[in-house]
Amino acid sequence: MEITTAFNNRGLNLQEQCTVKSSLIEIKLNENFKSTRFWGKIFGIENDYLIIEATSMNHQIQHKYFFSIDGGLNFAQLPIVEPWMNAKCMNIATMFTGITSYIYKDEDKKELSENDGDEEEEEENENKNEDEDQENKDSVNDEPPKIEYKLRELARIAWTISSINDECCIVPKDSLVLTSSKIMQKNRNFTGLNRNDANKLDSYLHFRTPRDPYSVSKYRKATAMNDTEFLDPITNDLPKGCWRLQSKSAGLEVNVKNLLWPGFEFKYCVGDSQYVQGYFGNGIRQNDLVFMI
Repeated sequence: MEITTAFNNRGLNLQEQCTVKSSLIEIKLNENFKSTRFWGKIFGIENDYLIIEATSMNHQIQHKYFFSIDGGLNFAQLPIVEPWMNAKCMNIATMFTGITSYIYKDEDKKELSENDGDEEEEEENENKNEDEDQENKDSVNDEPPKIEYKLRELARIAWTISSINDECCIVPKDSLVLTSSKIMQKNRNFTGLNRNDANKLDSYLHFRTPRDPYSVSKYRKATAMNDTEFLDPITNDLPKGCWRLQSKSAGLEVNVKNLLWPGFEFKYCVGDSQYVQGYFGNGIRQNDLVFMI
């Protein structure tokens, strides 16, 4: 459904729809995942990134992501997001180049080297002999050098997609169920939200492994009765007001957007058990949103 749906008035052209549709089937068979969907498009200067998401649910919710920069003809798996990527990616506010091998410069080191370059040269010449003696004394106790990671665009695109999914991907309440064996799965008895509930933000939950203290306690205390209230509510997200709900057609059609990631949109029709969501944007997080609300 996401293939033919427009998000924020943007969508795939006919050629992209055909290529992505065939790739969805191929990836689902090859990866043996329960479901695959078209995740969205991140715009770049040279090329755009088409993204496919493969999801599995068991005791945890797990995702794999695949990207294409040739209009959906070929997809490759994105690398796993590592902790060091967060500090480097969080403060980047430039568009993607569309070149996966592009290496981002470390701006902090660049500024320090420019400002302190002259002073360091003078200090090195004056204290050269003293430093050599001290280095010889401390060589035995030297720690191994720290690993300096180079941020490539492929790593940044993986971090961005994972962050968007973690902060934005949602489901209607009662659409998932936690069994007594702590297995998460779709609720077959879910027939959709009524008009009143569909137009409330507290009717939507994060589609991720629970991390909110209350949700975690519900998950750990799974009983013989299947539980549908074990996911994190989006109303607890910070900053307050980062979610926006809009309705039309007398409240029968609902759109939910996250202002931290402009380009994300969740669409739902009252009384329907199905829903769609996607992202079409430049992949830049609005870190200053707290000052804008």
